[in-house]
Amino acid sequence: MKKTLSVTALCLVLIILISISFCKTERNLSDNLLRMHIIANSDSKADQQTKLKVRDSILNEMGKELSSFPTASYAKVNVSKKLDKIKTIAQNTLIQEGINEEVKVSLENTYFPRKSYHDITLPKGNYDALRVEIGNAKGQNWWCVMFPPLCFTDCATGEIKEEDKEKLKSNLPKSEAELITSDKNSIKVKFKLYELWQDGKEIINSIFN
Repeated sequence: MKKTLSVTALCLVLIILISISFCKTERNLSDNLLRMHIIANSDSKADQQTKLKVRDSILNEMGKELSSFPTASYAKVNVSKKLDKIKTIAQNTLIQEGINEEVKVSLENTYFPRKSYHDITLPKGNYDALRVEIGNAKGQNWWCVMFPPLCFTDCATGEIKEEDKEKLKSNLPKSEAELITSDKNSIKVKFKLYELWQDGKEIINSIFN
């Protein structure tokens, strides 16, 4: 009986320690990254093409300015001040295309599935993001990383410049940088454990919400 209790207590301690570690990982990734999330009006071919045109307009007009931000916190503060400008860019793109749809632009913490950018993989979870919702916002998403400025690479190939990759690593704690950029087996195991923890957290949240 005592042995069983000891094993149970040890398991609980390990679960708590793992949870603390992964909570820190989640917080570090969210704090040090800013993502971009564009949602099309619908899944029709025309609406999906419009989504990409809105993306291109925002990146073309804001790219140089947005990619110069030194830190994620600085990027978030400045993007929050430019929501109206970004909305105008998106809305003007729709007008030029002869599309009568409203655009909603916001900066919020939102859920993202796992996403790979060439040799960088971001685990699923909640991240701060610039959200651009077109019309009914019922179509497929397009997303990228605004800070560090991975959005401003070649959208067609997904290739990431080495300087952008280094900027990403330099703005993350070492363990999180290794988690999303390394292909070492030990890191792959941690990545899987992290996502299993995310699954468990989502199940618990759904039960109590």
